[in-house]
Amino acid sequence: MAKLCPTCQQKPQPPGIYRGQCNAKASQNCKAWTDDFVLTLCDPCAEELGRCAWCWGPLDGGYGDAVVPTTKQFVRVFLPNDNGRHVPGMNVGEQVLAQFIVDLYSGLTWKLSRSKSSPEVSYYGFRLVRDPHNWRQATLELYVDLDEPCEKAGLVFEQVQDSASRGWWWTPPPPSAKPIEVTIEIRR
Repeated sequence: MAKLCPTCQQKPQPPGIYRGQCNAKASQNCKAWTDDFVLTLCDPCAEELGRCAWCWGPLDGGYGDAVVPTTKQFVRVFLPNDNGRHVPGMNVGEQVLAQFIVDLYSGLTWKLSRSKSSPEVSYYGFRLVRDPHNWRQATLELYVDLDEPCEKAGLVFEQVQDSASRGWWWTPPPPSAKPIEVTIEIRR
């Protein structure tokens, strides 16, 4: 059983038949894998950080069950609605949180395109937050570090086949969805 806060213990639990990847790698005993692909902390890392494996909130159920897996200042962009948006006033060391609604059973996901994005940004990590009322749907959160100053750094996200998809049915190749792009002003 994964380390969960009291609130997440009350939610419908993931089936536990697919393994996910631990995003924190905070403990010396990190297992690298989690009990389910929805969980983003393995038990040793959850214990080390005192955080829920599902929502990253405090394990004791205190305030903060909406905590995101970053301690950096970030700006949130909702995609594809914010496609083409320019975000001014960000600083080096901060992050962009790009959020997508995804169908977990489609076999498709979104990734930051390293070849098409500006070199001043780098991929930090991701988290899936399942909709407790609709197990097919989740919010995919992609975190992007802002590493160097740039007047108009481009972040390009592409829809791709999910390499971690372990479905037992055949899924067609990804549709030719157009890439989604946002630009960020990164100051010193």
